[in-house]
Amino acid sequence: ALGNLEGWLKKRLLDAQNRLMDIIVLIEAEIDFGDEEISKTPRSSIAKQIRDAREILRDMVATYDVGRLAEGRVQIAIIGAPNTGKSTLFNAILKDNRAIVADIPGTTRDYLSEYVNIGGYPVILTDTAGIRVSDSPIECMGIEKTIEIINKSSLCLFLLDCSRKLNDDDLILYEKIHNSQYILVVNKIDMVSNKGNFAREKFPGKAIEISAKNGDGIHTLLEEIKSHLIAGNESGLSGVLLSQRQYDCASRALSAIDDSLNALDCDEPEEVIAGMLREANDCLSEVLGKVTNDDILNQIFGRFCIGK
Repeated sequence: ALGNLEGWLKKRLLDAQNRLMDIIVLIEAEIDFGDEEISKTPRSSIAKQIRDAREILRDMVATYDVGRLAEGRVQIAIIGAPNTGKSTLFNAILKDNRAIVADIPGTTRDYLSEYVNIGGYPVILTDTAGIRVSDSPIECMGIEKTIEIINKSSLCLFLLDCSRKLNDDDLILYEKIHNSQYILVVNKIDMVSNKGNFAREKFPGKAIEISAKNGDGIHTLLEEIKSHLIAGNESGLSGVLLSQRQYDCASRALSAIDDSLNALDCDEPEEVIAGMLREANDCLSEVLGKVTNDDILNQIFGRFCIGK
């Protein structure tokens, strides 16, 4: 496994794995040998060490997007509740009537993808089915595909319709993307005279106001997208690429680490936290090589005066 990892990438992944191992050893030594006068590590210290490992893996995941951007494999998804104007925005960015536009919610039940140049960067722009509670089997299949696209997209354009009040569909979709990279896009400004602070209370951060129908604000939106792409490309990691398999392993490890931090915040038992960290370590082991229980025990006995 290590033969396919070189230089900086290998060093950083091993650094993340070693940090995880240090934390696992600390916690499991306290669990298994608490009667050996092992001093208890403060949870705040454990949380800091976990966050340090998380930052390394976040860098790893970022290299994958940089590599995909260089090869024109970055995906940008237009998402939103039904009838928020996703297909109209898709056509406006492409400057072509590629997607069917209608006032009937649920018109888009599949997805459309096209290559488009945004600020000099080739990206894959995807128009998705609107997410809402639905009894239609066909529409539900489209919604499932949308969620899949959200999970693999580098950036989401989260579309809201300011001509109506926020509803449960908007809030449900936000819950699915709030930890992802997204740009909040307030559409249909041509239909209201006073936009006020629409959506500010529910959705933090900057919002780009547009009318996909008549083109107002599209240039501003494209500039905002470009700034996101530039930020990723100037991360200093452009010489490093992750394969899909390596990306998947790092992403699963990152998810398990996030779970462990949430468990710490909720004051879960050490056994639960250790299990989540082991899961993260196992994910990294898929590309770096297996870490066994004996490895962990050897480190415990090497670091602590147990049975002496």
